[in-house]
Amino acid sequence: MRTNIAIQQHTNKVYTRKMFEQFDENLFEGRAYQVEEIEKKYIARHNNADNRGKWSKVVYEVIMLDDGEWFECECGQFTHMGMLCCHTLKVFLDLNIVHSSSIHEKPYFDFQCFR
Repeated sequence: MRTNIAIQQHTNKVYTRKMFEQFDENLFEGRAYQVEEIEKKYIARHNNADNRGKWSKVVYEVIMLDDGEWFECECGQFTHMGMLCCHTLKVFLDLNIVHSSSIHEKPYFDFQCFR
């Protein structure tokens, strides 16, 4: 662990070692973003947005649902692989969220995938 924050301690118990390493990397990358709150939406903007390539996306929208129990980011990492992205983790850090359903309740197989 690079740091010893509560969300990191929690996910260390939930994820496998390899998944936790990826989570830890996302947590580290999330520190490169500034978050602005607009109602129940959060805009994560990269600190060096002006220095990044034109092809590089530097602004992401994170939406809070169910009073903070569920978060969705437009990058789609959680939907794709079941792990919170660096943008959502930055929102978690700014809001001091330690536990959320988004961390470990991903329906990997639902009826939609079999249709």
